[in-house]
Amino acid sequence: MAVSEITASWRATCDCCKVAEVMPAKGRPKYWSDFQILRYAYDFQGYAVADGSLKLLLCLTCSDATTKAINTTFDEIQDRAAISRALSPSEGG
Repeated sequence: MAVSEITASWRATCDCCKVAEVMPAKGRPKYWSDFQILRYAYDFQGYAVADGSLKLLLCLTCSDATTKAINTTFDEIQDRAAISRALSPSEGG
């Protein structure tokens, strides 16, 4: 009978593309990102009743794509808001 040591390892899986990486220690893989949106879940009367937060572990590729999408969307929303302000009649004048 032979005895062999089996070392512990940890596997991290990207929540977006499902790619997996095996690591010798627990934690986040190098260059991966924790993506988190903090928010409440509301009931039909508008009261915050639960935690509706979203937390994802993303690989480098998915993290870059998510960051680019958020920045692009944010810029588009700011542009629409600026156009809306420019087209609306000024207040107090």
